[in-house]
Amino acid sequence: MSGEGITSHGRTLDLHTPASVLRAAADVYAFSRERDLTSDEKDRVLQEIATRGGVDYQDIVAKKLFHIMTPPEVAALPRNLIDVQLHTHRHRVPLDRGLFTREIEDNRQSLERMGVHGRKMHFCYPSGITDPQFLPWLREASVASATTCFVGLASRNDDPLMLPRLIDTTALTPLEFEGWLTGVSEFIPKRTGTARPGRAKFAALA
Repeated sequence: MSGEGITSHGRTLDLHTPASVLRAAADVYAFSRERDLTSDEKDRVLQEIATRGGVDYQDIVAKKLFHIMTPPEVAALPRNLIDVQLHTHRHRVPLDRGLFTREIEDNRQSLERMGVHGRKMHFCYPSGITDPQFLPWLREASVASATTCFVGLASRNDDPLMLPRLIDTTALTPLEFEGWLTGVSEFIPKRTGTARPGRAKFAALA
């Protein structure tokens, strides 16, 4: 993205550092919630942000980088290669037992309507959000395993409902991916780093 700063309606999004990008995402989310925007209105907000930031939004849409699969796409998946399993239906993690288990049951029923038959007993925490109280709720919902966003190789010592995994994103290099496939990366000392400084970048809400 480019630009020294664009402000609209008193809100400016700072995209200079990873931390400020997270704050900007939270601001966009809050902006949408405050105004109770529809899906189409949210899409227009994102398109405006992309346009002001010099990003080709239509290219993002065409590549489906941030799209979820449609029911026909799910139904067309080869069942001998891909096993579709559980998420929370609305991609949220309620702290209320009834609402939490409802999310799982709603997801089961939705998958069934898409042609995903058979046992649905494996779960992935939305956004990696976990809480100890979820474990008995998952067991009550007949969930046998659940994956977190903690990076690592799973072992027999791990709780089946708190399994680590590798998150394969576009930021993961082929060498890193190969390292995790072979298991070597698990034994390499983990180092933390800081983002390289760059020119401040801003975009603004419509």
